[in-house]
Amino acid sequence: MEERVLEIRTYRILDGERDEFGRRASAVVPMLRRHGIDVVGHGPSIDDAEHYVLLRSFASRPSGTSASAAPRATAIDAPMAHR
Repeated sequence: MEERVLEIRTYRILDGERDEFGRRASAVVPMLRRHGIDVVGHGPSIDDAEHYVLLRSFASRPSGTSASAAPRATAIDAPMAHR
C-alpha cells in the first residue's frame, strides 16, 4: 500500500460568506488538479457554520510542499477567509 501525506486545511469564513466561499472552492478544485494536487474532498465544516475544510493528498511531504506553492494565490485563499 502506498503511503501518502494528507493535508487538512481549515478556513474560518466571515459571517454570511460560507456559501460564496464554497462556490469559489468548487471552481478552484479543477485548477488544483491541473497542478497535480489530489483534492480528496472539500466542504463546510460539520462542527460549525464558520469553517470550511479542504483535504489534499500528496505522495510525500516534499511533493506536497512544492506542489502547494504553485497554486497558492487562488480564489480559495481569498480575503474572505481568515486562517
